[in-house]
Amino acid sequence: MVFSLLLTFAFASVPQDTSGALLRAEALLASGELEESRSVLNSYLRRTPRDYNALMLLGSVHLEWPVTGRFDAWRTFKLAAEVSPGNPDPFYGQALVGERLGGADGERMIREALLKIWALDPDYPDSWRLWSGVYQGPSQILEAAEVLGRHSETPGLNERLVRMYLNAEDFSRADEVLASMQNAGRNDAILWALKAESAFLQGETDAGVDAYGLALDRVGIETDGVLWSQIEVIASPRELATHAGVETDRALGAFYRAFWEKREPDLTTLVNERIAEHFERLKEARRLYRIRHPQSRYHSSARWRSIAGANVGRVRAVTGQFLRPDGVALNARTESGIAEPDWDVGVREPDSLSRFRRYGLDGRGLVLVRYGEPDERLISGGSQAAGDVESWTYELDGSDRVLVFSRASSYNTFGGDMVFMPTSATERHNSEVMLERDESAIHADIGMDAWVAFFQADDGLGSRVYVRSHPDNSSVRVWDAGWRAVSAATGSGPLVLAAEAGRHTVGIDFRDGDRLARIRREINVPRYSSGRLALSSLLMSQVDGARLDRSTLARMMPARLVFSKDSTFTLYVEIYNLTADNDGNGHYSIDYVFMPEDNSSPVTFSFEKTTPLEGVVPDRLVVQPGRLRPGVYRVIFRVRDLSNNREALQTRVDVRFR
Repeated sequence: MVFSLLLTFAFASVPQDTSGALLRAEALLASGELEESRSVLNSYLRRTPRDYNALMLLGSVHLEWPVTGRFDAWRTFKLAAEVSPGNPDPFYGQALVGERLGGADGERMIREALLKIWALDPDYPDSWRLWSGVYQGPSQILEAAEVLGRHSETPGLNERLVRMYLNAEDFSRADEVLASMQNAGRNDAILWALKAESAFLQGETDAGVDAYGLALDRVGIETDGVLWSQIEVIASPRELATHAGVETDRALGAFYRAFWEKREPDLTTLVNERIAEHFERLKEARRLYRIRHPQSRYHSSARWRSIAGANVGRVRAVTGQFLRPDGVALNARTESGIAEPDWDVGVREPDSLSRFRRYGLDGRGLVLVRYGEPDERLISGGSQAAGDVESWTYELDGSDRVLVFSRASSYNTFGGDMVFMPTSATERHNSEVMLERDESAIHADIGMDAWVAFFQADDGLGSRVYVRSHPDNSSVRVWDAGWRAVSAATGSGPLVLAAEAGRHTVGIDFRDGDRLARIRREINVPRYSSGRLALSSLLMSQVDGARLDRSTLARMMPARLVFSKDSTFTLYVEIYNLTADNDGNGHYSIDYVFMPEDNSSPVTFSFEKTTPLEGVVPDRLVVQPGRLRPGVYRVIFRVRDLSNNREALQTRVDVRFR
């Protein structure tokens, strides 16, 4: 594709020769007959040595020539540039030579060619792809931005300039361009997303939150690129697939809101701290862990990445020297008997282009932007700033996750960019899993007990979710299956939230000064309005509640579900959609079964009842002291409609009597 694009440019502005020699040479080149094509062109150029068409075509032949043709191609394109001053196409040919050559020399060729191209045409096709393949430190970015800035009238260029300035941390210039965009009447998602990034990177969190909210309000398919580029580096595989399939503006807006809702670390605050945290990490990763050798074969060849895996033995030798404070070697976690897997350091990267190249960060940067600074960092083989091997440890899900990185993108034993180099099956698993997740640094450091109960709404439409926690005075949010926040409440429990039937997630957070308790659980809200026999959740309160209503008993139900065996307690449940007889009465049987945790004999309370049907039927069981011995029980309750022999079974509730 790139080769055919070059040929198109070569003949775009220069008249064709009348002899047909160039057409013949082009046909020979297209069929792979390089020697014959070169012969035709050399013969033609002996007669007309400064024919631009012939020079560009000969440069293309040299570009395709195995091994030895690349520098000949570069010189030929250089001559074509002298023949046709002001034409960027020969410089594009030189950039392709650099891309074919690879390595440091190739990158230098690409960079020099791009600066010449952009001086003439800042929107030259394929130039931005080439830019993604060169090292982009602050000085290199600002040099390119200076050239591009001479064409500020080019549509779409300003947003590219802002992104370059932000990447180089030149915030004053970025804000100048943003102000000019806004003064020109821009008010779209791109403007506000870039203003948000600028504010976040400068530590102006409030301004960043406001601007990002405006960006999400305006996001659409046409403005998606900037917002997606800001967060793609932390997206999960499922989110990558979902984003690729979004086809409408409305669905795209919902996607971005869900992206951040599921990452909300603290419901007790008014803002989502995870958004600002992401940009802070991104700034740090760019500053410390940019890939420096994007033209390395490692970053464009899955085969080279597999070859680099041969270094694992040497890396094992180094990591064996890393001893943790408890004296356990970091690579001693390998389970005995596990066969060594294919130590492809790409870690699930079958495509030619590495994720390091795609995001411009080495392995440490990719992990930092997802999880922040490690709990433990060990370096060997060099200084603290530039060792050959590093080990990072994070405490996640209650256990240590060890990641090993090595300089392995060069041709040498050690050298190049830091990439993943797992030395055990455990470390490989850690690398794979941690590249599919991300975590906030706002950790939950205190425990919490809570219960969630479901009831039919008083108007018979929809459901109500009751939530009680200990510690009390919590913040609660309910998200639907698409992570859209459908209900929220804050205060002392029980908190009552509205939700439709179906799968949801409930979040319960409590903050005590600097300490946070957090719960995230999937819940399945029942459907009560379908006309089928159904039961609510069970309420249990340590009181004689024979005459108490749902709200009162819910307020008295402890979050920890612990009761005294020497006290009276009441069970409360609601029955929906009983069948009425001719007199308007309902007939049902109900069982309350207490299943001991030690598998001893259950304690069952069973009744048959008749009641006038005037809507919801509440059922209460008052249990006197001494009926249950101390221990943990699982309570199962079920009801049978005796008018039609239908049965409803409610899920279990675990309680403790002491």
